[in-house]
Amino acid sequence: ATDQERKKPTDPSLDRLLAPESIRRAIPDCSTEKVKEAIAEIAPLKEWSSRMITNNITDRQIPFSAASMHLQPSELAALSELGVIYEDLDTKLGDQRLFLPEIYRKGLGFDSSSGRPKIQALLKKNLGSMPF
Repeated sequence: ATDQERKKPTDPSLDRLLAPESIRRAIPDCSTEKVKEAIAEIAPLKEWSSRMITNNITDRQIPFSAASMHLQPSELAALSELGVIYEDLDTKLGDQRLFLPEIYRKGLGFDSSSGRPKIQALLKKNLGSMPF
């Protein structure tokens, strides 16, 4: 975000060190770095990511089904427990009810154009109330 901020002309009227726009523009780079680190540390994520590449899965949309992304049940359980994947238990969505937090989307090659409010709503629904 600071790299993004340095590219902009300064605006002395802002009362922030980092503008929200700079933070938003930093998400793709942060996502890529986060996923690189996570793949090195989380075996189910490494296996799933590798399988998506091997099977040439290029249409990666949010929400998605486990079957469409070749996600094994054991991997889904592990990644859900770690907060990498959120599942909406609403049956109206059918099998397309898996979501990724924004920080993982770009790094895993998913379309980042939708779903952010849905993740926040799922998190709030699952936790009851936001702890932060």
